[in-house]
Amino acid sequence: MMNTFVRSGAVSFIACLAISLHCSSSGSKNKNEASRDLKILGLTVSYPFPLTAENASLVNDTLRVYYYENYVLYDMPNRYVRNGEVIHTRMYFLYEKGEVHGYKIDTLTDDQIDPTKKVLKDPYLKEIAYANEHLASTDSLVNVGSIAPDELVRKYIMHRRPPPGLTFDTIYLHYTKNLKEFDYSLAPQFDTVAGTKLYKIEIVFNLNSFDPAQLTLPASRFIHFELFTPEISLQDKQRIITYIELQQKMLRDSKSL
Repeated sequence: MMNTFVRSGAVSFIACLAISLHCSSSGSKNKNEASRDLKILGLTVSYPFPLTAENASLVNDTLRVYYYENYVLYDMPNRYVRNGEVIHTRMYFLYEKGEVHGYKIDTLTDDQIDPTKKVLKDPYLKEIAYANEHLASTDSLVNVGSIAPDELVRKYIMHRRPPPGLTFDTIYLHYTKNLKEFDYSLAPQFDTVAGTKLYKIEIVFNLNSFDPAQLTLPASRFIHFELFTPEISLQDKQRIITYIELQQKMLRDSKSL
């Protein structure tokens, strides 16, 4: 899985997504009512993959976050290299709000969650679904202020020389007054502007050790994260709701045993 993104001058790239979903009791709502209760947060990610000097190229992934009553479902890209071939699939994670554990899910076509894939929620999501722990710490950055008077944008630059390798030197943080209803933050340490939500992160990185002659990427390139509200069909909404309601019933039954 792509689980690398930028950390203290070195780069790790992650594909990330958060989905909050809670299901209504079975049969308590009609399809239209249930679909209106489903909230969706999307995240687009652009990053180099695979991270090698020979064949790195920019790829784009989309993650979705579904909120339905009291359940949370993460729909995330799963990109990795096996035997020299890039494999791209999806993976999922489901948890109930207030619970410390959640369940890793391989496919939404399975009728039942595998109990052996129960993991602690926060450490798992911290590793794969958020940018906060993979950004350089704030003490290695200097805030040079907003770059647009009519737009909420902050620019940070490194104030110390980074180590050799694939490193970043500038971060652009974009804020919006929308999306505040979603319980999700790309990077809490930067998501601190009152009345707004951090919705886009742009990272400029430079190559200062690889041989430029062997590289397919330019010497400077953006890694891009951006939140948005995706539109999906009523059929897809109902598919997500039906799946969550099925798992909700099974999880409740297992608690009563």
